Amino acid sequence: MANYGFGSLTYTMRNNKKYWTGRVYVGEDLEGNQIRKSFSGYNKSKVIEKMKKAQVSTNISGIYNSGNETLGQFLSNWLFNIKIKEVKSTTLNRYDQLLRLYILKYPFSKVKIKDITILNLQIFINKISENTNSMNITRDVLSLIKMCLTYSITLGMLDNNPAEYIKIPKIENQ
Repeated sequence: MANYGFGSLTYTMRNNKKYWTGRVYVGEDLEGNQIRKSFSGYNKSKVIEKMKKAQVSTNISGIYNSGNETLGQFLSNWLFNIKIKEVKSTTLNRYDQLLRLYILKYPFSKVKIKDITILNLQIFINKISENTNSMNITRDVLSLIKMCLTYSITLGMLDNNPAEYIKIPKIENQ
């Protein structure tokens, strides 16, 4: 077994050819569990290239995340594992209320982080505005999502924050 400083690389013989298998540690998930990726093929250099690319996916936080977590899951994890240490309990209660009452009950909360776009987020914010008829609630929901998506950029899940481009709809007087 050879160690190239970034994982392990071994081979076995298949059909009288070397079949390479590389394993690389790419970081930890949000629960602290180690994540390893395996790659294999007959071409050693391609296996090494895939291993290096997998390590690049791990960002400065040391957490590997491909963005497959849903907005609801990620927001809950972020709120109760990260944000809880930064805000007062009353603020945390307000964020939790926004999450439960105005985000998790909508299908948009099931959208994967990597699939959030300006358009689908704008449609969601329009729906919140329509259903609550409150500019304050709509603004607070957008603010919470914006903070969370900013954190997702740190984790390498998104390249930019779609929430930065969202406009809060005006409430029509009835």
